[in-house]
Amino acid sequence: MKKKIKASRAVCLIIACLFMFASVVSLSSCFGGRNETKKKTFGITYMTMNDPFYVSMSNGIKPKIEELGGELIELDAKFDQNKQNSDIEDLIQQQVDLIFVVPVDSKGIKPALESCKAAGIPVVDVDTMVDDPDLVVTQVASDCIKLGKLCGEAMAKALNGSGNIIVITTDVIRPARDRSTGFKEVMKNYPGINIVQYQDAQTCSTEDALGLMENMLQAHPDINGAFGTNDAIGLGIYAAAKSANKIGDVKIVSVDGSERVCELIKNNEYLGSAAQFPEKMGVKAAEVGFGVLNGEEYPKEILLDVDFVDLSNVDEFLK
Repeated sequence: MKKKIKASRAVCLIIACLFMFASVVSLSSCFGGRNETKKKTFGITYMTMNDPFYVSMSNGIKPKIEELGGELIELDAKFDQNKQNSDIEDLIQQQVDLIFVVPVDSKGIKPALESCKAAGIPVVDVDTMVDDPDLVVTQVASDCIKLGKLCGEAMAKALNGSGNIIVITTDVIRPARDRSTGFKEVMKNYPGINIVQYQDAQTCSTEDALGLMENMLQAHPDINGAFGTNDAIGLGIYAAAKSANKIGDVKIVSVDGSERVCELIKNNEYLGSAAQFPEKMGVKAAEVGFGVLNGEEYPKEILLDVDFVDLSNVDEFLK
């Protein structure tokens, strides 16, 4: 009888131990699940990927987001604001954690930004500032006024304060407007320099700028200088000037500091370019994006420093 009681106790003890073990495993699994961090998903919509500037930006933002443990969905708006707005709606449906935008149209992107706000998805604006900053957490961009001023000072120096120049811009986006503003502010200090034509190209296309510059050279054969609000426009200006055998006669400045323009500067075919650093901009945007999701606060504008590339320092930018 005593043996049966002992055996019964032993069985009960074994069952109790197994129950306790199962409970511990269950609790461990439960708490372990709570400790797992969900991978953050980001989306970015570029105004275009047919531009070395934004390819370089991608080379900064994507690896940095992956390094920080997130994943990035990259979309190309192809200079189409309607497509960009639709792409943003798709990102909202995918329930991404945060969206980076590089607007095609600083004003036209507003409906998509309002959709993000309604969905509770924060937005970080990159490079091309929106016209409605209250709809984004912050804006990571270059100091565009300074970019324009650097180009203006270089042009004024090259022309010795006297000449006829043209400006080709894309005023549909705020950075171009700001660069033009900075450039024109400098020109006010040089009454001997006349802006004989100010043209809004509507796009950042080299091909469009080429056509515009060809027409301008015919209308104003005495042009001494040309300012393009980015290097893609500048390269269109350059192509038209080269075709008209005006290289050297027409001083060209633009914005971005792209490799192709730096090569032309080194060959003494192009006056200079105000350089941005898109890869660093991408890295900074990624860091800010994670910071926003972690509850960090940022000013409405995060302006990155810029530089000017000319014959004196171009080798540093071609390394």
